[in-house]
Amino acid sequence: MEKLIRKIGNIYVIAIAVIAIVFAFLAVFNINGAGSVAELQAAGNTTAVTALNVMYSLLVYALIGVSLLLIIAFLIMQVASNKKQAISTLILLGICAVVVLVAYLLAPKEITEMDEVALRVGISNGLFVWVSTLMNIIWIVFIGVIAAIIGSLVYVKIRK
Repeated sequence: MEKLIRKIGNIYVIAIAVIAIVFAFLAVFNINGAGSVAELQAAGNTTAVTALNVMYSLLVYALIGVSLLLIIAFLIMQVASNKKQAISTLILLGICAVVVLVAYLLAPKEITEMDEVALRVGISNGLFVWVSTLMNIIWIVFIGVIAAIIGSLVYVKIRK
């Protein structure tokens, strides 16, 4: 399994490097009469520059998508091969889901006058709820880590 992951990872890194090099040459040098990015911008040809940017952005999103699919596939293959690990993974995912749900329920649902930054920036209520949820997650995890450290210290003292 580990050899398979390494082989696919190496092929993927090589493919990314080749594609990045091709795009770099297309963007920097005059290939197919397109002109370099600097020449295109100086000439006011923003359409070609925009096309290069869009192609590069789509490539990046595609590579991120393929990376996520590979990670999920290897995760499923690894977890499915070991029942004990599968149970512990499901328990961990359940704990994460509970933490996110509690953080979401604790988050304020509307922007109030106390939230000066949100009012100045002018963000929507939906975005504000998710930012508040993320802040709550950070606090919950931080408190959990502190509790785990204290618990382990108490356990060590009791065990001696």
